[in-house]
Amino acid sequence: MCYNIQLLAARIKKSGKRKNKTDEEIAQAMEMIKKQWEGKPLFSLYGFDFPALPIITYTTRVETLEAHWGLIPHWCQEIAQQDMLRNQTLNARIESLEEKPSFRRALERHRCLIPVTGYYEFKHFGKRAIPHFLYPRDGETMWMAGLYDEAPRGLTNIRTCSIVTTKANQMAASIHNQAKSDGPRMPLILDFETAEIWLQGSPAEAMAAGKGIHTPEDYLSAHMVKPLRGQQSPGNVEEASAPFVYKDLLIQGDLFGD
Repeated sequence: MCYNIQLLAARIKKSGKRKNKTDEEIAQAMEMIKKQWEGKPLFSLYGFDFPALPIITYTTRVETLEAHWGLIPHWCQEIAQQDMLRNQTLNARIESLEEKPSFRRALERHRCLIPVTGYYEFKHFGKRAIPHFLYPRDGETMWMAGLYDEAPRGLTNIRTCSIVTTKANQMAASIHNQAKSDGPRMPLILDFETAEIWLQGSPAEAMAAGKGIHTPEDYLSAHMVKPLRGQQSPGNVEEASAPFVYKDLLIQGDLFGD
């Protein structure tokens, strides 16, 4: 996942102007993001490191909070159990949110938005998995649907979150091309109207909005990037999302193969 905070702030300003928000509303939204996250390197984040993410929440007002990726439900209080469970809750399937004990209360009380500039997915070429960066074609902020919760951990509480996913559209499925038996997935990406419903609506309204929205095929662009892990990875720097061509794939004639 990629959070370029400088770019994210610019996209929020552009989006606010397009939505006819006042200068004060746009400034408040930008300040919420920049005040807490300016200077933090958020170009390439790995879920199993359980990094802290900026999330947008709404109770009586809109707030920007910090939540660690990998949701720990409020009822899970043993650290060993928390460590096991959070490996399984980086993502939350929209189809089963109402059924899963880990997500049920979060769906009712703690829905959030996770603003990003793009995300990473792997495409398989034979036995090789090549990382790709997927991002909005129009340069706008991508608003992912999320859930969050708080649980005691040691002497304090920890706030954690999950990214809600849905069935991939054809474009995203062409990248996530070696999925499990139930098919390729992608983040649940919300437009302006459904984002408001997701934050402020009832659980039933939020579920209906989430299940009803489908990412247009021309919304995302994608390109190959350098390895995300290991010695060849550039790490959590801006270069992580830069285009990169694997010349050996070109030589083998596999660049556009499966």
